[in-house]
Amino acid sequence: MRKKILNSLYVILLIVSIPIVAVALAKTAGAESLLRLVGFSEDMIYGAETDIEETENEEIIHADPIAEVTETVADPAEEANEKPDRVADEDAIPVVPLFEPKRRAHAIADPHPVTETRLVFKEVDDSYFDDALFIGDSRTVGLEAYGDIGKAKFFCKVSLSTAGIYSATANVKGYGNVTLGQLFKKASFGKVYIMLGINEVASKLETTGGRYKDLVDWVKQQQPDAVIYVMANMLVTKSRSDKNIYGINNARLTALNERQAENADNETVFYIDCNEYFGDGKGNLSPTYSGDGVHPYGKYYKTWGQWIKEHVAVFEEVVISEW
Repeated sequence: MRKKILNSLYVILLIVSIPIVAVALAKTAGAESLLRLVGFSEDMIYGAETDIEETENEEIIHADPIAEVTETVADPAEEANEKPDRVADEDAIPVVPLFEPKRRAHAIADPHPVTETRLVFKEVDDSYFDDALFIGDSRTVGLEAYGDIGKAKFFCKVSLSTAGIYSATANVKGYGNVTLGQLFKKASFGKVYIMLGINEVASKLETTGGRYKDLVDWVKQQQPDAVIYVMANMLVTKSRSDKNIYGINNARLTALNERQAENADNETVFYIDCNEYFGDGKGNLSPTYSGDGVHPYGKYYKTWGQWIKEHVAVFEEVVISEW
């Protein structure tokens, strides 16, 4: 009895395994169509699990329909985070970062560096002063005599001030003894240098500063094409300042210079200060350059003239950034 049962089980096992073996052999040989002819279903040939895997794969690939629409503008960083089997696909089109083409396009469209116009002070030769006029007091008289400033003209006089500038006369080379108004009617100047104030520094700052501004505005009207240089008053030595003769001291001169500097617009009117060269670093004229504490020695007027030549306002294009 036991032997019959075992034989029956062998027969059942054989019957069940024959179709499975037949399907495997047929698939290996590419004979799926023959299996269909003899009655095998798709599930029997391929099995249900294959459909499930394909369905799952299909869902993973097409799970987000928006990604398909926006595929051409997808973020490269997100593409890099996809599953390895998709990234490693040899047939896939490589993703190029969008900013690379933009950089190249910018380099072609705008190859020039970014610049801006800046005011600088540079040295010039004597020809710059061919159409220049210097207006000033006794220290400007010394500049005319010893400064060696090319062919510049000088309207200057001892004790000249802004209070008397319009009625005063001066002997100007080539024009004789004239007032400043008469000179402006006879000649045109491309540059006008003004240094006045020490002879009236004892007056109220508002008064002297106001007269100086009026003078600058008047020169603009008389010589509309001229560049105007407001020259700081040269300071006096400490010993002379301490004596306070005629109310002249460096505290007053410094305050007046600061007020006069306000006239500069750095377009057609510029402020230059020779005290940066002749000063002692403590707000005084260095005694090295002066015997009386007010006027430079003769040889230093030429030094002053050279300093003026080295401080001419020029506008230049300056590179502020490269692409």
